[in-house]
Amino acid sequence: MNATLDWGNTRVKIGLFEGQRLRRVDYIENNRPDVVKILSDYLQNVSPTSILWMASGEVSEAGRLLFEDLKATPFTHQTTLAHSSVYATPHTLGLDRILNMEAAYFEFPQKNVLVIDMGTCITYDILNSEGVHEGGSIAPGWKMRLSAMHEFTASLPHVEALPTDLIGVDTLTSLQSGAYNGMKNELTETIRQYEARYSNLHVILTGGDAEAFDLQAKKATFARQNYTLHGLNAILLQHAQ
Repeated sequence: MNATLDWGNTRVKIGLFEGQRLRRVDYIENNRPDVVKILSDYLQNVSPTSILWMASGEVSEAGRLLFEDLKATPFTHQTTLAHSSVYATPHTLGLDRILNMEAAYFEFPQKNVLVIDMGTCITYDILNSEGVHEGGSIAPGWKMRLSAMHEFTASLPHVEALPTDLIGVDTLTSLQSGAYNGMKNELTETIRQYEARYSNLHVILTGGDAEAFDLQAKKATFARQNYTLHGLNAILLQHAQ
């Protein structure tokens, strides 16, 4: 069994894999003073064959020492990958974007794949059929759009991110409609432009906000939870060969 970990700012996400199959995902909140002990007990209990971890947040010194004691391998920009990239500034490319491309490379070999990761920001990344990451784009995420309208104006309130009808009937629902439907239209048009450029395009939707946007009716569009964990596991499987 392989263990893959994403140490974020608010929680540690742990994925357990049997081969390519994700068996379970568990979370440990980072605000707990005993987070390292809980993680240590957890990993000792499951006793994984290999551990690969990434830092999407600030990892405590105790956490780093634990990984060293367990001989867990950190994922960095120097980790050997199966796919290649022509990104001009690879050292600034987010680790999550790299892992999404690695997961796509193994799930859809020799295919054109667009991965859309919908979190704090929306990232679009294209992997061509030759296994080369060509780049992509970064846009404000759902909650960020609502927060920006509140923070950069004097009178607009902060509202909850909810799917909303096209026509808002008051200021609250107008803000929600603008953020939700504007983002949905952006996603639809961006996918259309990529489809015009890349033949037989496979589209992956991942990230915390992906489920709120009904885009799976489109041909060759797939929802994938925890895609970065799959990318970490793909690296472990590759190195085990």
